[in-house]
Amino acid sequence: MAPLLMPPLGLPQLSLDPVPRSGVYQILNIVTGKTYVGSSADIKTRWRQHRNGLKANRHGNARLQNSYNKHGVKAFEYFVIERCTPNELIPKEQFWMDALNVINRGYNIHPLARSGLGAKRSKEVRKAISIARTGTKMSDEAKAHLSRFWVGRIISDETKRKMKIGCANRPKASAETKKKIGNAHSGEKSRFYGKPAWNKGMPGFFKGRKHSDEAKAKLRAVRTKKPIMVDGEKRFECSRCRGVFVPALFSRDKYKANGITSDCKKCRNMAVRRRNGNT
Repeated sequence: MAPLLMPPLGLPQLSLDPVPRSGVYQILNIVTGKTYVGSSADIKTRWRQHRNGLKANRHGNARLQNSYNKHGVKAFEYFVIERCTPNELIPKEQFWMDALNVINRGYNIHPLARSGLGAKRSKEVRKAISIARTGTKMSDEAKAHLSRFWVGRIISDETKRKMKIGCANRPKASAETKKKIGNAHSGEKSRFYGKPAWNKGMPGFFKGRKHSDEAKAKLRAVRTKKPIMVDGEKRFECSRCRGVFVPALFSRDKYKANGITSDCKKCRNMAVRRRNGNT
């Protein structure tokens, strides 16, 4: 079969200009005449991705990869079919896919431009994809790219509403699933494994440190503050959460007091749990 180097008669000819940044392109097998049509806002970068994927035998298009493995790198030529703005990429790509009939006579898998509609993968293919992606870790470069993408982004109220509805309708995890999640993050698998607890060594950290005059004044104001009269009953302001609470008498040594404490019961119990290493 003669190579199909040019588009059919009556259609625009291949661009002979230097590679534009944005447009529709084709990857042509000069041996079989089959072609792959794609589009990109940065054609040179996209071509580099195609070449690297084919060379590493991990291209996402199985048809193109198999043909590459059979005929070799010299059998493929890259052409720009039509230059256009990024906003015109999808309709232009779809036009050329239909004009060149790349689904039946080419390497394209999806009948619609930039869409997975119409492409059905078998269970074996889905399982192979799952195995290939299991255990893969994101590179530092990819993490930095995602970080730059999300920093400063503001989620709209409509998106928040949809997320809330999606979470509310999400089925609850079964006891078996919860157990698997717990086992996957326990022991050596935990990201905190081998790391000291956050509250260990805290007394040594504060040993020898002195309060500033300003801090002393604030502590003095908290400890000597006057009660608030509510319905004829004395109440105090919690030094932690600033909430008003009813004072209680404690005689145990861990509270170091036989009288009114400066913290409410909730904050006091939370401090005790943290001191004991419990959350």
